Amino acid sequence: MARSFDPRMVSGVVALSGMVRASADIRFMLMGRALAGLGVPLIPIGIAVLRDTVPRDRVGTAVV
Repeated sequence: MARSFDPRMVSGVVALSGMVRASADIRFMLMGRALAGLGVPLIPIGIAVLRDTVPRDRVGTAVV
């Protein structure tokens, strides 16, 4: 069974980074950094899923 990539993972990291950028309070900044830090390890997992789902001859162009 092929796993599928969920673009919400990347958009969540981007949204949390925006939250950190717009924060005026140190608590919100630290909370946003912690939550974004939890999402960053999902990027290699997404690349691994991409390698599993893309045909072998297209992996070089899909993973850049």
